[in-house]
Amino acid sequence: MSSPYGSWPSPFSAASVAVSSPRIDGARFVGSEIWWGESVPSEKGRVTVRSSSGDEILPAPWSARSRVHEYGGGAWTADRQSTLYFVDAADQRVRRLVPGTEPVPLTPQGAAHGGLRVQAGRLLAVREDLSTTPHTRSIIEIPVDGSAADDASAIRVIRESEGFVAHPALSPDGERIAWVEWDTGRMPWEEAHVRLVALPAGDVHTVPSRAALQPEWLGDAELVFADDSAGRWGLHRVALDGDVPGAEPQPLAPADADTGYGLWVLGNRWYQPLNDGRIVAVRTNGRDLVVVIDADGAARPIDVPGDGHVSVDDAEGTRVLLSGNGSHVTPGLWVVDVDSGETVTVRGGEPVDARWMPRAVPIEVDGAHGEVHAFAYPPANPDASAPDDELPPYIVLVHGGRRHTSPAPPRRRSPTTRAGASACST
Repeated sequence: MSSPYGSWPSPFSAASVAVSSPRIDGARFVGSEIWWGESVPSEKGRVTVRSSSGDEILPAPWSARSRVHEYGGGAWTADRQSTLYFVDAADQRVRRLVPGTEPVPLTPQGAAHGGLRVQAGRLLAVREDLSTTPHTRSIIEIPVDGSAADDASAIRVIRESEGFVAHPALSPDGERIAWVEWDTGRMPWEEAHVRLVALPAGDVHTVPSRAALQPEWLGDAELVFADDSAGRWGLHRVALDGDVPGAEPQPLAPADADTGYGLWVLGNRWYQPLNDGRIVAVRTNGRDLVVVIDADGAARPIDVPGDGHVSVDDAEGTRVLLSGNGSHVTPGLWVVDVDSGETVTVRGGEPVDARWMPRAVPIEVDGAHGEVHAFAYPPANPDASAPDDELPPYIVLVHGGRRHTSPAPPRRRSPTTRAGASACST
């Protein structure tokens, strides 16, 4: 059938799209279960936490959502003993919840929290206080016994900054913490650094980096993190000499793809180390590819359903939890054994009819500072086409960035370039 754009018949409605697939918000191995965050469209987008046993861990009216850095992220986590820690969307306090009991506040009123992470029984978080002048953001450790609920001095402040902080990571021996930090005059993809400190109150050291993401520990004296010093975000490793970085960070399994993208939210996980030293990582070059990286840097892909905005949320043994979107499946959550290749769908991941899915077409257009790389999504409809002389309507999604007051960083030819176009498939 030939008809003008905007008049094509469609089986989809805004309501059906909103409720057709879940928005997964992180996932964890918890005891013998899998827990994950999920939005509830019918409850005004409340974010709950569910389990693979069918239970709703975080019941209404509670909602886990962070407002740190405005975009939030990392609004919940859990330990292996089935204790949930979450940021209450209503007041931004961190609360502890043992299933079957009422949530208990762990932080006092006032500040916002996000980027929660439990390691070795210790609860780390990012705190943002907008009541101060200038505003402050901090890496903190929150007592899990509730002693800080009415006494902010019980919270250990590891790093306080007038800039921005993200991704706290505790070393296996519990003696050092690493994180990402950038100042208010730069965006994190322009300049962000890994910093680390020896506890309880050592000097802060900076790991050489340009636009760092997600530091993780490979041992008590070795860090791995993502950085785009070569033009694409890739993994780097650096050994420590005592409490300070030793030699320059070295690339780990470089590729013409990105492991990482703009640090908009605090909960993103682009890779996870396994206990045996291997790393499971996402590589993005138009679409996502999940690879297993051996200690010698050799990488092999693994077949997973998701290929868009894939997050490696957690790892246990040889299994990893992957959440994300797919070009042939709805958004979902999967547990994948990286050795056997077995993939189990935990939530979502339903097959979709590819005939209705616009396919991304890479395009380049001239910009004020050079080429702008983007993706266009031409309309797709198996039951309709448009007259040859008609052009489709387009919605252009562009992030304008900010005016540079210093030389611009090297241009990155990357699918994460901050410009994009999508076609109205109507």
